[in-house]
Amino acid sequence: MERVNILIIDDDELDRQHFRRLLRKVFSTARIFESSGDLETILSLSVEPQIAFIDYRLPLLNGIEMMEEVLRKWPCAACIIATGQGDEEIAKTTIKKGAFDYIAKSKLSEQPMKRVIENAMAWRDMQRRLEDQQRELELFADVLLHDLKAPVRSIQFFVSEIESEVDPKVLKSVETEMRLLRRSARQIALLLDSLGSHIRACRSQDFENATLRAVIDQSLLSLDRDLAEAEAKITVDVQDQILLCSPPQLAQLFQNLVNNALKYCGEKRPIITISGKNFDNSRIEIIIADNGIGISPEYVERVFEPFKRISPRGEISGTGLGLATCRKIAERHGGHIWCESELGTGSRFVLSLPCAICPKSNPQQDFAVS
Repeated sequence: MERVNILIIDDDELDRQHFRRLLRKVFSTARIFESSGDLETILSLSVEPQIAFIDYRLPLLNGIEMMEEVLRKWPCAACIIATGQGDEEIAKTTIKKGAFDYIAKSKLSEQPMKRVIENAMAWRDMQRRLEDQQRELELFADVLLHDLKAPVRSIQFFVSEIESEVDPKVLKSVETEMRLLRRSARQIALLLDSLGSHIRACRSQDFENATLRAVIDQSLLSLDRDLAEAEAKITVDVQDQILLCSPPQLAQLFQNLVNNALKYCGEKRPIITISGKNFDNSRIEIIIADNGIGISPEYVERVFEPFKRISPRGEISGTGLGLATCRKIAERHGGHIWCESELGTGSRFVLSLPCAICPKSNPQQDFAVS
């Protein structure tokens, strides 16, 4: 077997010793990292663990919450939840939440440990192959989008040339056709741009610490002209919260939501508020509310489906990918997004995100490494 990094997270020192002894017997080449459960220290680990054994009952976070933090930092880690005694309900819950496997400490011996490790490594190998295929698909999508944009730009260019060179009297006879051609080319260009944004939202990007306010300001700067033309009133009331995120992706999410509020304002002047509140310094909810036409309650979940548009086609411009892209970005950040709305009362889009954990100055000192 290849040499791998294994992380043990358990507040019981005797249990950690038991894990370590078994791992040494069945997987002698492994590098083993141990932690009693300090999240800041764990997330500051400088190497990527391929496998993580996580105790279900930790003093501050439960095993599922700890696993979610580990997977947010290392998405390809095979997380295995451990408890003192077997519990089928806990087992089902942990698997649903993303655990690779579940084990009972009381039944753990060399053979089950060996089987778990071998299965985890096979799963890791499959994940690597899937990542390679994903990269190939992304490359294909990039080439396809690039090749499709070229003829659209040519159409737009030739339409402009015809309008500037042909006698206005002649153009008058085909005015409707030219307008349809311009609008169709513009719609195709918009669709290709939206597809590009949707594809980029699915890609892994390096995360960094950024303040929520800076990300929101960047998104509003991109919409400065649209906000001015709509005479929109926009209020931002958020704390200077630090997020571990991809700032460009998160800015795209806010840009899509604000742009939606502008498009679906009806005949009223758009009034948009962006507010936030913290929950135990671990998560933050950002609420983007508007005074627009609203959405019927039976559609508040369907609007996040790709190409799903509630307004009659052609009545309001768009591609049906904006909110689907928002959900992809939220999920990439370990978050959730949902809509609360009724017809005629405006809409509230709620984004729940984890807050950043700032590492200690000397994080490795709390780790036991063998």
